[in-house]
Amino acid sequence: MTQLKSFSFLLILYCALGYSLPASAAYSVEIIIFEPTNTASWLEENWPLLPELLDTNENDIKLGNNSSSHTQLSNAQLRLNETARRLTSSGEFRILAHTAWTQPTETRESAKNTLLPDGISANGLPLQAKIKLYKQKFEHVNLEIQCERKIPEGIKADLAKKQNLTPSDLGNSWRFRLQESRKIQLDELQYFDHPMFGVIMMVHALGNS
Repeated sequence: MTQLKSFSFLLILYCALGYSLPASAAYSVEIIIFEPTNTASWLEENWPLLPELLDTNENDIKLGNNSSSHTQLSNAQLRLNETARRLTSSGEFRILAHTAWTQPTETRESAKNTLLPDGISANGLPLQAKIKLYKQKFEHVNLEIQCERKIPEGIKADLAKKQNLTPSDLGNSWRFRLQESRKIQLDELQYFDHPMFGVIMMVHALGNS
């Protein structure tokens, strides 16, 4: 989508801010999830009807649940505040969630999914995320995010028609899902693109002292 792709030029404006972290952790992971403010993208595709929840299991680790291995960082420890500010300064995007955590180095076989806390989305609707970071020769990330957005009133009739639904069946919100796996470079902004929302992530390796 043109509006989301226009964000790519902002990546060079990234400004890293230093902070202290627990010495026992191997990585810090920071993520920003954002949505475009214009409504045109709602009518660009036929959207699948998604289940209410992502599939999770008992081995997944939810941030904020007092995990001994995954520690959610405070707002004062976020490194990408300047990136978030520049992202929203044009008025073209809104931040849905911005958080970070530390976690140990794990292999592909032993790595667990990190789940974002409940109620994290700024729009008050469900936002679910599973992020698995692991290291083989290089770092890799598996990301699955389901974002629910409120349907703008001005496009409800057109969207219902495009989805072959009645306005009452359409409801007031719609769920969208982004799923991607990739090799990543440490300390570089990673951009994951969906027509209805975007994700920025950065992974930083932590020292042992």
